[in-house]
Amino acid sequence: MARFAGVRVDLGGQEFVVPALRFGAVKRFTVDGTFASVDTMKVDGLTESNIDAAVRIIHAAMSLNYPEISEADVLELVDLRSLPQLLGAVTGQSRLEANDPKA
Repeated sequence: MARFAGVRVDLGGQEFVVPALRFGAVKRFTVDGTFASVDTMKVDGLTESNIDAAVRIIHAAMSLNYPEISEADVLELVDLRSLPQLLGAVTGQSRLEANDPKA
């Protein structure tokens, strides 16, 4: 059962509840430039740097409900189709309805 409410996302045939980032992570990623790197992502201009940044951000959010998940797991689970949905979920900007973990 998910500890934090979030958006249900299917990754690799498994359903995950992906919550929004906590403020501590937002602060870290703002200060170290991780958010700036992801903000410039475009499918036709992906770089190792902005892929790594996206993985770090998604991992920080997913590990709230799935502490055993690693950045390597996230790298293998996320695909280009799920990337916009995940970034929306972790930044609290998803248009999908959040799942109540107590429901």
